[in-house]
Amino acid sequence: MGFSRSSKDYQKFAREVRRLVPLYLDTSLRYPYQNPVQVVRLVEKAQLEVPWLKVYHDAWPVRAYLKRHLEKPKCRRRETSRGTIYPCNHRDSHRRPVSGSDAPDNNRPPNINLAVSTSSECTTVAADTASNSPLATYVPEAAPSLCADRPVRPAIKPRPSYHVVHDVTNEVSSFLGSLVPNLDHLAARFVTAGVTDRKCLEGLAVLWDVEKDAFLLDDLRLTAFQRRVVRGALARTMARRSELGLRKWSPGLKQEMVSLMGGDVQSFDVLAIGELWRGESDVPRFGHMMYEPGLTFAS
Repeated sequence: MGFSRSSKDYQKFAREVRRLVPLYLDTSLRYPYQNPVQVVRLVEKAQLEVPWLKVYHDAWPVRAYLKRHLEKPKCRRRETSRGTIYPCNHRDSHRRPVSGSDAPDNNRPPNINLAVSTSSECTTVAADTASNSPLATYVPEAAPSLCADRPVRPAIKPRPSYHVVHDVTNEVSSFLGSLVPNLDHLAARFVTAGVTDRKCLEGLAVLWDVEKDAFLLDDLRLTAFQRRVVRGALARTMARRSELGLRKWSPGLKQEMVSLMGGDVQSFDVLAIGELWRGESDVPRFGHMMYEPGLTFAS
């Protein structure tokens, strides 16, 4: 610039520029990465403090000094809160606070020690930054410690699936296997639809014809022939059950009911069974005796 660095004018110029750098620029970044708007503001402020800089085009001495000053590997940023020194080594993108005595040498990269400590030695490192500084450098949070106790997740029991086909019970399988023709291969459909035991078969048998046909056709998807075979078997099963139930009546109760019907025992038995199966299309047969509404009974 036409004068020695030892001159008073140069020393004043350098002192003012160094004072303005932390006020307008980010000292952790090199000159090419600085905010251009902030650089212009710094140059204008430097021209006010050092008037003779206006004679130079675009105040190029300020820019030249900034470029050389920010390119130095020794540039450091001192936090105003606790006086922590951050080394401005451009080879280390992740900076961490170090004390003045532990700062790395100019020609030696900082050593990075990776060690996994035990749970008793784990400590949390927090970087204090100045809250009132608009140009505070971002300090990444400390990575989670490897020695932290990880929570053990309890074993999750699988939920029972509602679409799993239950095991075919012997009662349903034996019922379908006793039919002619054998319909044992349809047992899985019955179990999937909810007919799993003898009680379910009895409940299916006492349904009204419309409900029973809808269940056999829509839910079980049986053919017309299969529906008639199953309905006939259900009717015969319930007829045998009802016949056994009539035999278990006490003689006194049965005699009392017979007396109310005029003393006709055969009419009482037939009426009781016929009332139970009224509405069924399949006519139950008991040995050689057959009952149909409006017809006489013959043995």
